[in-house]
Amino acid sequence: MTIGGHPASTQRASLKGKTARDRTLQAPAARVRRWQRLVGLILAGTDLAVMLLAVSAAHLLRFGSDPQTVSIPAPTGGDLRLAYLVVSAALVLGWALSLQAFATRHRSVVGAGLDEYRRVTHATFAFFALLAIVVFSLQIPVSRGYLFMSLAIGWVLLLVSRSLWRRWLHGHRRRGRFLTHAVLVGEQAGTTSIAERIERDRSLGIRIVGVVPDTDASGRDVGDLLRRVDELAADTVILAAEDVLGPDQLRELGGELDRRRATLIVTPALTDIAGPAIRAERAAEAALLKVDSPRLSTLDRLLKRLFDVFGALVMLLLAAPIMLAVAIMIRGGTHGPVLEREERIGRDGAPFTLWRFRARAPLRELPQLFTVLTGSMSLVGPRPKTVGDVSLDERRRRSVLAIKPGMTGLSHLSGHGDLPWEDRVRLDLHYVQNWSLTADVVIMWRTIRAALRSFAS
Repeated sequence: MTIGGHPASTQRASLKGKTARDRTLQAPAARVRRWQRLVGLILAGTDLAVMLLAVSAAHLLRFGSDPQTVSIPAPTGGDLRLAYLVVSAALVLGWALSLQAFATRHRSVVGAGLDEYRRVTHATFAFFALLAIVVFSLQIPVSRGYLFMSLAIGWVLLLVSRSLWRRWLHGHRRRGRFLTHAVLVGEQAGTTSIAERIERDRSLGIRIVGVVPDTDASGRDVGDLLRRVDELAADTVILAAEDVLGPDQLRELGGELDRRRATLIVTPALTDIAGPAIRAERAAEAALLKVDSPRLSTLDRLLKRLFDVFGALVMLLLAAPIMLAVAIMIRGGTHGPVLEREERIGRDGAPFTLWRFRARAPLRELPQLFTVLTGSMSLVGPRPKTVGDVSLDERRRRSVLAIKPGMTGLSHLSGHGDLPWEDRVRLDLHYVQNWSLTADVVIMWRTIRAALRSFAS
């Protein structure tokens, strides 16, 4: 029997060969998907355990061991009494669905950057805000203390658990596991810069397995590039600039990579701008990227200021005995003032005085907490700049100076003293362009953890 002029057996063999070839091409991507599913399942299980623990702790703190019920107005009249155990189960279920709806375990955010923490925060607060509206509208007498403690304990534990699992993932990545294997395509300067950044940040989980020069990519058929990808068993293609390939070539490449279940990454010229600072818009058939001003909104400024004041007050209360001991040691061991002062440039170019203990120790920055309270600095922000720094970076100073300098920040955590000047400026710009309260919380937590580790050693 023939189909379309070809023997059926020949067509079946052709289809089998095509299917086998597709499976072979998809093998590298399948390998990545397997470990991504494993990590996703681990996070899902941990999230569920954390939420159960938070709700149980809130119930114990609010009600003790006594069984409690809540009355819900029934549609047919009267009240329906539910045990808080049922309320807790519904709370955990809704919370888990919110984490799923906000894609907090999506492969693009797990393990690198601050977007994972930001999504967990948004999912948690959005769910509890919706819950509060429902409870208020239906006049359900659920304990507000119970809900608040569930929110506070659960949110903190979710962030901590995600941080711990991230450390576990980074440890495996440093040993060569849980990696994506990428081919870089572009001109030499662009590919070199991107490769260096990826090499410095092993937490991204990307291993560069090959480079295709721009001249080779633009002058060849896409099939040649795909053959190179297959030869290297790569599961990701990174275009070092958006104009490496033409529109038709880019569409063809995207379709072929999709068939392989591989990933296509395009790095535009706006490599340090992401998140809330950049938005995609369309004009006719063209995709446009709109970059917002790095200025914070009034609400953002208020939230950041509240975080600064509350955090500085708490840290001053906790650190007061340590600061007193350091001051006594400095005064008793040397002749001269306890504090040293330096002139720095703050927001919008306004000068301010930076205070430090006259000592070479991690604790020397603690007096800056008073500067945070007076409003010249923030807990988290770009590093404080000298007049010389501003003159060296005249072109970009307006963006960096749009936010108050901070006691800590991305450049501090990345080894401020060891970083090249350009990298320090790049990290400061990235922070300014992508500010969020969640990022400040995470950076502050990482700073405290590093300081405690240094102090203990």
